[in-house]
Amino acid sequence: MRDLTENEARGLLLRHLTETLRALPAGTALVHRHPGLPTAVFGNERVVPSDDVLYEPGERDDTAYLRAAYWVLGVEPFDSAEAAEAAAGAAGPDPLLEAVLAAWRRSGWRTRLADHHPRVASGEAPDGFGVSVRRSLQGHLSVFGSSPVFRARPADPPFEPLPDRIDHPGRHSPLDGPI
Repeated sequence: MRDLTENEARGLLLRHLTETLRALPAGTALVHRHPGLPTAVFGNERVVPSDDVLYEPGERDDTAYLRAAYWVLGVEPFDSAEAAEAAAGAAGPDPLLEAVLAAWRRSGWRTRLADHHPRVASGEAPDGFGVSVRRSLQGHLSVFGSSPVFRARPADPPFEPLPDRIDHPGRHSPLDGPI
């Protein structure tokens, strides 16, 4: 378990999500509400008790991790059932997922790709944060992020929630190093 506060976890998760978005085409954004999917809404991030994470004896009661989910706005879904079927049967890489995997690898992340449909690119940053990008059967992209386990402290200062929308940051490298 890392010595990490909930606020630090939020800030670092936002950084990893933003840098993942940087690998996608300019003009894309991460959003909780996708206008093309009005009934598929992702809410704000959640602090999740770490019952499903391995823990040391005595740590279970106050450990948690942060989880967030977004749609990628600006990536067009497949325009027909035939196009979706062709993509599902197509061999070879998905260019968007490959771009994300390449960015993560340049930053020293461990990566993997589920090369079946729906396709999922997953990465774990050296600091223990994880992000995955999923291409749905209809062609929509979604991004999921999670923090490493941290000790949940009710006395932490009030947190600033992750934004409902994260705009593409441009192609310049971040000033404070790799993601």
